[in-house]
Amino acid sequence: MKNMMKTYPFLFITLFLLATPLSADWFTDKLIDPQDGYLDASNWLATRTGFLPVPIIITEPAVGYGGGLALAFFGAVYRYRGGCW
Repeated sequence: MKNMMKTYPFLFITLFLLATPLSADWFTDKLIDPQDGYLDASNWLATRTGFLPVPIIITEPAVGYGGGLALAFFGAVYRYRGGCW
């Protein structure tokens, strides 16, 4: 049983390293702007719907330190079509 517990981290790390090159192509295709080569997630976010978790970090000494989490909702895209939405 002890040998089995030692192999789980090794198995996890091995699977992670094998999956990384596969996800690297997705990352560069979807999130890198072809014009300037910088990170740009606007097109990816504009074509998705759902919730995006947004972390909030509080570093104000007067109120204390802490954090929070907000959810931003991305819904249907409404386009302007000559006088109506």
